[in-house]
Amino acid sequence: MASCKELMCQEGITNKKEAAAWLLKHHPDRGAEPTSVNVGQFSTCMGERVFCEPKPVSEKKATPEKVATVVASDDGEKSSIGRVFQRVRVSAARDVASAPVEPAYKPNRRQLECVRQVSNWSKIGPAQRFNKSRFSIEETDKLIPIASPKLEAMLQNIEALDKNDLAISGHTFKHFIFSDIKFLGYGAKIIASGFIARGFKPILRLDKSRIVVDVPAGGSKNFAVLSSTALWDSPFKHKLKKEVLDVYNARPDNIFGENCRFIILDSGFKEGIDLFDVKYVHLFEPLMTAADMTQALGRATRLCGQKGLEFIPNRGWPLFVYKYSQTIPELLRPAFKASALFDIALQLKGLDTRLHRVTKAINDVSILAAVDQPLTEEIHKSGLLPKLRIGKKTELVRTVNTMAMSGNVTRANLLGDKGRSALALEDEKLLALEDEKVLALEDDPCAPRVPKECIGTIVPFQASRLTMQTVVPSIITEASTLVYTVPASLATMTKGVPTTWFELRRYVLANFKKMSWDKQEIVNKCGQGGGAVQTRAQAAAALAAKAKKAAKTRKMDKKKAAAPKKGTRKGAPVVPKKGTKKAAAPVVEEPVFVEKKKKGPALKLIDYTPTQDFISSYFTVESPIKGMLLWHSVGTGKTCTAIALASRQFEPAGYTIMWVTRHTLKADIWKNVFDQVCHSTIAEEVREGRLLPEDVEKRQRSLYQQWIPPISYRQFSNIVQGKNPIFKVLQKRNGKADPLKKTLIIIDEAHKLYSSDFKGAEKPDVGAFYAALQNSYKISGQDSARVVLMSATPYNESPMELMSLLNLCREKDKALPEEFGAFVEKYMDADGNFTTDGLKTYMNDVAGQISYLNREADPSQFAQPIYASVEIPISTIDSVLEGDNSDILELRKDAADLLEEQRVLRDETILYLEHQIGLIQPALEAKLGECKTQFVGKAKDTKACQVRVTKRYKEALKLEERNLREARKRAEQITGEYEKTGKKIVRITVKARKSGLGMLTQQAQLEDRCKIGI
Repeated sequence: MASCKELMCQEGITNKKEAAAWLLKHHPDRGAEPTSVNVGQFSTCMGERVFCEPKPVSEKKATPEKVATVVASDDGEKSSIGRVFQRVRVSAARDVASAPVEPAYKPNRRQLECVRQVSNWSKIGPAQRFNKSRFSIEETDKLIPIASPKLEAMLQNIEALDKNDLAISGHTFKHFIFSDIKFLGYGAKIIASGFIARGFKPILRLDKSRIVVDVPAGGSKNFAVLSSTALWDSPFKHKLKKEVLDVYNARPDNIFGENCRFIILDSGFKEGIDLFDVKYVHLFEPLMTAADMTQALGRATRLCGQKGLEFIPNRGWPLFVYKYSQTIPELLRPAFKASALFDIALQLKGLDTRLHRVTKAINDVSILAAVDQPLTEEIHKSGLLPKLRIGKKTELVRTVNTMAMSGNVTRANLLGDKGRSALALEDEKLLALEDEKVLALEDDPCAPRVPKECIGTIVPFQASRLTMQTVVPSIITEASTLVYTVPASLATMTKGVPTTWFELRRYVLANFKKMSWDKQEIVNKCGQGGGAVQTRAQAAAALAAKAKKAAKTRKMDKKKAAAPKKGTRKGAPVVPKKGTKKAAAPVVEEPVFVEKKKKGPALKLIDYTPTQDFISSYFTVESPIKGMLLWHSVGTGKTCTAIALASRQFEPAGYTIMWVTRHTLKADIWKNVFDQVCHSTIAEEVREGRLLPEDVEKRQRSLYQQWIPPISYRQFSNIVQGKNPIFKVLQKRNGKADPLKKTLIIIDEAHKLYSSDFKGAEKPDVGAFYAALQNSYKISGQDSARVVLMSATPYNESPMELMSLLNLCREKDKALPEEFGAFVEKYMDADGNFTTDGLKTYMNDVAGQISYLNREADPSQFAQPIYASVEIPISTIDSVLEGDNSDILELRKDAADLLEEQRVLRDETILYLEHQIGLIQPALEAKLGECKTQFVGKAKDTKACQVRVTKRYKEALKLEERNLREARKRAEQITGEYEKTGKKIVRITVKARKSGLGMLTQQAQLEDRCKIGI
């Protein structure tokens, strides 16, 4: 007998209405034509509400069979997106795509700001502002558990961590607290108030009208705060920020926080700040985007930023990251329509429900499409590949260079009873299979050791045949299958410029393979930073001690002492004070921080990393692309990469070099050109022993013919609009038609172009910039401007920001979609998943434009984050009320019971009664037919039987209809009762709030100020 679902699908019945119509049409008592379907079984299935699920209507949602056909029908070159992953969507994992849930809250910026403030501290009063005269330590301390349970939890967590560290290490470690809020006293400032209330001491104080750094004695409880808004009515100046960071980052004086152990930052400082030797990070709010997380955490994950701490063998430097969030108590969830405050914030922000899925897909596919992906496999290996688990039937699978590979021979139950089910993708060895099974690979042109040049594709299989044990790349769904198929023949690379991602990948492997990263080892590459650096005072003291000792033990001729030996870099004569007799000057070893006569900085040659070497060799003036995005993590040397590229390729070709960066970072560019020699020409001169001018300005001037001094974003906007003197220089050099002709434009922190952080005069005019570039592309052709974009986080709130950046490097007719809907329409299905053709098209569209390097997972130089989530319920009125507390709890319970009763009526009782009523008429007709059959030829008995049956069924029908009316009436009544109960709760709580602390709870502020939960 067929199952209910099979029966319904056979007849095409997808809902109750269709089933009732079918039953009335095909019931034998209605004289219908005979049917092979068992009507009784059909009626039972209808009563159990089992129907055939409708098929997806979207044309872009392909079934596994259709996807397989598409892949199989392509030729080897087109279907092979290289030997990395290709995402293939398998619809069999879910019968029907779940419909998007209608959000409970509509986008509202004012409400969003209110919710985020309340999650930080319910309501700030004058007594909670530490930089105001009315600040009260006692009152603030009392309010912490009520106004900010999250702060209370963090303080308790810090106390527990300190106790544990003291017991294990004998000392405590440094902490970094980050708040994503920076307005109206919320964020870093209110956290600082809480710290002071609990006995911590700030290293900042007001001295008359000036903020100064004053480190209190006994620094284990000292903290610093960096605020984007004014402290003591004074702006937080750059010089003050530098002084604070000097104290916090001092080595070896403050490695363990001896002078300042805590630092609190708000969102205005999630870039441009380096924090050293941090062991604990506290993220006080859930961050809205992954880019925010990267930027905030990046403050404590700098290159060799933890070298003052102990390096743990085979682990590196662990960085413990605590992410704090707030939940809504069970009883309040129906009213608040959410289980967590962050869920409400996301809805109020108005993000598309598909945005998270689309963002992850675009992020991962863009990374896989990077031009240097085959060269960076070793450094990205740890987080790139999942583990696979083999089922009863699969293709022969092996691993080569961490890739899942397979031959073209299918074998049933490959592993037999061997029990080897987990396939580790960690080495290059063939899987430990039986010898005769391995022989099946002999027909494979790359067997048994597949070289890196072999190409492959991901073939869709049923999820039961080869499923993932863990999924690391988020573009690969659990229903996808990774099988690497080696084609029968390898197409040779065509001469000329590669035009597709596939061709470009093979071109890179063929020409730049020597620039690949080597296998990474977990060893300390930063050295010991604990006591290697001396302060100026220590260095001066060491010099004085050595000079005194040398004076006693040596007698040198004045003449000889006055003339230091040629060729030595160690002698430093001691100059006596005026009026004293000159004594012999001993030759002493000079400490690193001793002041010397002003001269040019010491030159330090930089060895290019493989990525720096590749970029400066790959992107040439002959390249067909107009620009590149260097998507490189912090600490990877983006600045040096761009300088190497400019000096190797574009400067010798006569290009003007224009560097655009934040105003505060302009001086850092020259540091990389000169102090740390990334400039290839200067590096060559240094190696050959040719001396550069000692004066820095003269050294800079030697490059001014082609290098325009670094400019800010706004200055560049003025240049392209003709409002800056540099515009005239460019116009004179390149002509009026295209002032940007043969100009290499390097933009640091490129994501800032589309950031909302800049306001007023700081904000760049991206429209004018784009127009100037398009003019150059159109007029100058191959000699047009070229663009290098650098960013560790090329998008913030939306991946469409990444498209906007890439479009700066593309001609207008080849632009990528910048609107969310248009992008999904071109490359994805309705649910935000890449289609097979869309994936291939997108990877070809961005081919050659992206370089991706992420060294954050390199434990030899970077701290490795270990995450922990801390969830704390919001403070409620019930938790602080005394008199009417029990009444409110009882009323809330009554309200919850009413909602549950209404749900049962609507979702169960009413539907059941409607179903029963629908069955009565067909059943009555069936019974009437039985009366005719039972009393054949007996009209009187037949009529009596039919009267009895009709009466009984009509009574049953009346009863069910009455029950249905009462159920519907009761459901409507509950709505009114629930509203009345809610009003009672409001009256009681309003009264309670006026009496004291109830008004200061997060629940009260969410309801009253934010209009949430009412």
